[in-house]
Amino acid sequence: MEPEVHIIERYFQVVLGCLTMTNILLEHRREIDVLAMNPKTLERYHIEVNAWTCEKVKQEDLGDFQEDKFEHPTVRQRIRELFGDVAYHKVLVVWNIKNDQVINAAKEKFGIEIRYMQEILEELREAVFRGKIKGSRDDILRTVELVNKSYEIARKKSISRKIDELDRKYATTIG
Repeated sequence: MEPEVHIIERYFQVVLGCLTMTNILLEHRREIDVLAMNPKTLERYHIEVNAWTCEKVKQEDLGDFQEDKFEHPTVRQRIRELFGDVAYHKVLVVWNIKNDQVINAAKEKFGIEIRYMQEILEELREAVFRGKIKGSRDDILRTVELVNKSYEIARKKSISRKIDELDRKYATTIG
């Protein structure tokens, strides 16, 4: 599984409370990145990830995503088998877009919600920071825990240095 798909899977599990399936292989060399369902709200999601940091999604790319990733007959058939004929959210996770019109066109023309990878990472980091996950054996969640710990230590060191500077300044002012 690609790391970005694994991150999205964990986000939907930890932050949104969903059950997930990933990398669902289909005929005709098709694959669904993530399917998710929240068991409390029964909301369903079909998530495709295109989070390459060097590429901006353009408005002209949306038709291809719609046709190849969301509306291809093989994809629709498999989703119908798993979700039934219930409505579901189509989500495209990207790192960057060419301009804000891409978001509007995706929603209005194709019913696709665009989410930014960096926002998802931050929400996942915040959930782990707030204690939703501790001591995880999952590589993604454990990495997030370690990054949080690193930030915490760096922050404490920074505060400690500032206090030391103020102490020195205060001592020279008085003495």
